[in-house]
Amino acid sequence: MTVAKFSVSFSSDLAEEVANAADRQQNSVSGWLADAANIKLKLTGAEQLLAEWEADHGLLPAADLAAVEELWPA
Repeated sequence: MTVAKFSVSFSSDLAEEVANAADRQQNSVSGWLADAANIKLKLTGAEQLLAEWEADHGLLPAADLAAVEELWPA
């Protein structure tokens, strides 16, 4: 596997939260950020699929959205 290196900048508060979250999961900051990036990419893909579906079929009914939010609260 080829690895790319990035340099990122965060506020000190966010940096501390990220470091603490990685530590709680017994992960490195790099690993934790890679996991977070993968999740964000999946969410972005899901949002795009939803937008395409709604463009073809109309907006999802509010009752359906409420049911989803009940199953998977934000």
